[in-house]
Amino acid sequence: MHIRKIFIVILACCSMNATAEIISLAHEVLLPDLRLPTYMTGTISFKECSTCETHTVQVTEDTQYFLNDVAVPLPEYARKLALIVKKDKTTATVMHHLESDTVTTVHVYRK
Repeated sequence: MHIRKIFIVILACCSMNATAEIISLAHEVLLPDLRLPTYMTGTISFKECSTCETHTVQVTEDTQYFLNDVAVPLPEYARKLALIVKKDKTTATVMHHLESDTVTTVHVYRK
């Protein structure tokens, strides 16, 4: 969903003869394909589909975790995600900053 919005913005920039540089990539993944870090600094792993290659990217103390647009500390975030019943129907958006090769935010929206 969010990836489509990013591509639309990129296409709009290109059609205006503007120079566009991709700074971050948004990866949409299902919760079963997401492995949160254990500590504030470490790595996060995810797959964009069940048969896709696993990506492992650094997280930092600046990485933010959001549940329904509310910032949540990592330990509480992991506990709350574990309580979600329909994990295979819930997506997370992982924002990967390309220059620093780190994850800046992880967003999960649940009803």
